[in-house]
Amino acid sequence: MTGPLSIAVLLYAAAICCWIAVDELRHKPETVARTAALWTLEAGLIAQAVADAFEQRGGRPHEFATHWAYLATSVLLLPILVGAVHRDVGFWKSLTEIFACAAVIIVTLRLHATWTGSRA
Repeated sequence: MTGPLSIAVLLYAAAICCWIAVDELRHKPETVARTAALWTLEAGLIAQAVADAFEQRGGRPHEFATHWAYLATSVLLLPILVGAVHRDVGFWKSLTEIFACAAVIIVTLRLHATWTGSRA
């Protein structure tokens, strides 16, 4: 599991989560920058999955099958959740995007736990 990239993904997802929440509390409409930030997060998740796959050549995660399931979930989660509400406007879209970013944080933490065998 690539430590610095995982930390960057965690912090970036948390920042986007806070940004969307603040925008929603201030009743600001969604911007193109916010959508671009979500897809940049997805690019980071794909980079994390590729780096993780290459890193497994040198060693195997403690929980192999579970780790690969979390890896697939980390890549597919954001497009599915954000894509489901891409035409919606307002509170429910923002709430779904916040939920997606929070889920990315949890799945990334679980990826680390399955790699090391710890209970994070």
